[in-house]
Amino acid sequence: MQTQEKQATRGDVTEPQRPRWLVPTLVGAIAVVGAILLVVIVGGGDDPSADAVLPVADAPPTTTPPTSAPPATTASADSTEETGIGERLVTAFYSFDADALTALPWRQGADPSHLLGALDWAQGANYQVVESSCVSERVGQDVCDVTVSHDFGRALDYESVVRFIIRSGNGEITEAIIREPDPILHDLFAWAETAHPDEFGNDGNCLVASSPIECAAAYARAAAEYAGTLETES
Repeated sequence: MQTQEKQATRGDVTEPQRPRWLVPTLVGAIAVVGAILLVVIVGGGDDPSADAVLPVADAPPTTTPPTSAPPATTASADSTEETGIGERLVTAFYSFDADALTALPWRQGADPSHLLGALDWAQGANYQVVESSCVSERVGQDVCDVTVSHDFGRALDYESVVRFIIRSGNGEITEAIIREPDPILHDLFAWAETAHPDEFGNDGNCLVASSPIECAAAYARAAAEYAGTLETES
C-alpha cells in the first residue's frame, strides 16, 4: 500500500507552501530599482541639461518698447501760399499801397476796406517801420508786432507798437485785425478835445478834417502844441 504524506497543519488551517523562486526574484527586483534611482540622483548633477529652468509662466516678461516712425510732413500748396502772408500784408500797409493791400488773396466775404482808413491815418502821420517781427502762432494765424515811429511820437518823444493779427486758410486771408495800444496817443486825444473842441471830438475823431489823412495830420500839429504844454508844466 502507497504511503500518503501528511501535510503539516497549524490548527485547522492548512499553510500553503510558497514557491521557492518568489523570494529571490523580489530581492533582485528591489535591487534593480534601487540601482536605477541611484543613477538618476547621482548622475543628474553631471548633465548640463538638468539645470533648473524657470517655467515660462514664472519667467520675467520681456517687453520691447514700441517704436513709431516720426509723423510724415508734407508741404502743401496751401501752406506754401500762407507762409509769409502776414509780412506781405504789413509791407503793403506801411508802403501806404492800397492797391497792393486789396490785391492780397482775400477770401470772398472778407472785406479789406476796413484797413484802408487805418492805412490813410498812418500815411497822414508819417508812420515808419522801425522793427517788425511776424510769427505763426498756429496754422492759419500770423501775429506781427511792428514798432513804428510817427509824427505824434516825434513830437512827444516815443515810439509805439502796432499788432497785426492775420488769419488765413487755404491760402486766403479770412480776417485781419489791427491793435495799437497807445496810452500817450489817447492822452493827446483827450487834451485836443479840451483845447480845440471845435476841431476835435472824442476818441480821436476830427470834426473838420474830411479824411483820415487830414485828421492824422491835424492831430500831429496838435501833438507839437501838446508837447509844449507838458514842457511848461514840468
